[in-house]
Amino acid sequence: MNPIVAAIAIKSVALLAAAWILSLGMRRASAAGRHLVWTAASIALLVLPFFSASLPALPFAPAAKLLTPAVAFTAESQAARPIGQTPPPPQADRHAAKSVPFHTNWARIIAMLWAMGAAFGWARWLASWAAMRSLRAHCPAARVPELESLCGEIGVRRRVAVLEAARGTMPMSFGTLHPAIFLPADAIEWSVERRRAVLLHELAHIRRGDLATQLVGRAAFSLYWWNPLGWLAWREFLKLRERAADDVVLQAGTRASDYAAHLLDIAGRKTCVPAAASVAMVQASHLEVRLAAILDSRMRRKAPGRWAAALASVAAIVAVAPLAAIRAQSDALPADVDATIRAASGQKNFAMLDRAAEGFVKIRRYEIAQKLLEASLKVRADISGTSSESYSDGLLKLGDLAWDHAGVVHASAHNYYAEAIAAGDRPAAARALMRLGILAFRDPAAAEGYVQRAINVDPRGSDLAEELAWMAAIRDRQGNAAEAQALFTRALATAASGSMEQALVSEMYASFLAPRGNGTSPDKALWAETLVKRAGKIRSEQIASLSPKADWGNVQRIGGDVKPPTVKKKVDPVYSQEARALKIDGAVVFRLVIGPDGCARNIVLERGVGFGLDERALDAVSEWQFEPGTLDGLPVPVLATIEVNFRLL
Repeated sequence: MNPIVAAIAIKSVALLAAAWILSLGMRRASAAGRHLVWTAASIALLVLPFFSASLPALPFAPAAKLLTPAVAFTAESQAARPIGQTPPPPQADRHAAKSVPFHTNWARIIAMLWAMGAAFGWARWLASWAAMRSLRAHCPAARVPELESLCGEIGVRRRVAVLEAARGTMPMSFGTLHPAIFLPADAIEWSVERRRAVLLHELAHIRRGDLATQLVGRAAFSLYWWNPLGWLAWREFLKLRERAADDVVLQAGTRASDYAAHLLDIAGRKTCVPAAASVAMVQASHLEVRLAAILDSRMRRKAPGRWAAALASVAAIVAVAPLAAIRAQSDALPADVDATIRAASGQKNFAMLDRAAEGFVKIRRYEIAQKLLEASLKVRADISGTSSESYSDGLLKLGDLAWDHAGVVHASAHNYYAEAIAAGDRPAAARALMRLGILAFRDPAAAEGYVQRAINVDPRGSDLAEELAWMAAIRDRQGNAAEAQALFTRALATAASGSMEQALVSEMYASFLAPRGNGTSPDKALWAETLVKRAGKIRSEQIASLSPKADWGNVQRIGGDVKPPTVKKKVDPVYSQEARALKIDGAVVFRLVIGPDGCARNIVLERGVGFGLDERALDAVSEWQFEPGTLDGLPVPVLATIEVNFRLL
């Protein structure tokens, strides 16, 4: 189902359930007080769709978690793809993208059925309103001398018209701004007591504003016509409304037994026109309950004060706002990407698209993540323009995606980052400036400009250690080894212990200390070795944290009766931008378990290269698929090794 439609449906059920609980808790209160609950609920139901579409998102995180599938194979691979080359998307991704229309059609059908049902209910009201307008235009005025005194008796200060309808018809009232009471032509033959009771009842509806709440209630419950709680609520709404009007008549001095007799006599009459837009005095389905309430002397009949209705309406609107603003914040992926984009665009909710993109990144569906982030960028532009910080943040997200997955995403990180910083330097753009410096590393002057800007805009930022390390590498290329040494030392002292930032800085520093043309001192060589080991430990822990885990019991070794797995799908790794800039190559070796399901789990880094290549190798192997190893023809978990070679051509 469409996310907006589903959210409104669920929230409406919650609102109606809350109203029922409140109404049942007030069962000893007056009918007018309980009717006020349903009036407030009607208002809340009407504003719910508008608030859901317009209010800023209030995230709500359910317990569901996204499980990241991993498929891998033990083999050897190499990455030799030049910058800018983009592989074709996997065939499975294309099929996934084409599966959307099926879900979209169902969502449209459900939404259409909902709209048709609501339109039918509103059409019934409109037809009744037109018929009542016509009846009012053709009915002559009735002479009712006691009308003015009755209005004063119960506090009706508005001008009320009394019109003469056909003989034998049901008394009723109509009109929100200009109310009118319709009495049958034979009302002149009634006793004074009956006519007084009937007029008091209809005037009670006018004084209470029931002609307006009738419109609100019918609009609300017609909108949620599919909900059984709504049908029950509508019956309760009508029943309590009539009981509240009865209480006004009884409080005005009418004897309960006489009034009950009048209602019984009038109950057999028919309405002149469909009563959807009018308030008829008696409905046969409610008569028994009304009579029991009229004759029960223990009933509370005092109505809430004059301001109670207004306060209840305001309270309903205030209470429904947080509920309407709640957005489901789940890592579960949307079943329909296009529907998610339409829903988020309609709500002007770019955060919904950003969260969905994060989910697709977790399962390595980067092209879909890019599509969601591009839609998020458009929403940001619609909300605050292309010169805003929000728009710049959207460009940064797209740049980061292209930076991390340049071999899959059909876009350039450089272009996104360059556009993001065009609006001006700010702390949030420091990482983009540093990465632009890495991309420009072959031009030391340009690279220095970008990295220095990154340091200037956020001198105490979380990326300062990396920025200092890259500035050191630039100084090294410029032939200033002493300043490079000082910057590397400062960068290493700045990096957080055990962080990936510390690993990269250590690797860059060790590369600087490595033997050159004139060799290097033993102390520097030992220090370089220490830095490499420290970085390797951090990388190993990172790989272990990213590797999917499984417990398959006894793991077999390939050989003898244990047949090795065979490759089904191979994905080449993508060079990290850091390693490409520094001309780093080498082989990454993993030890892992291939399960009976053909997936790799419990991946351990045996030998790494660093500079982001270990993580890129893990991303690649996690996409590989194969037939599992077998023992006596049955799939079994096997221990295997994979070597991923990185070479720059």
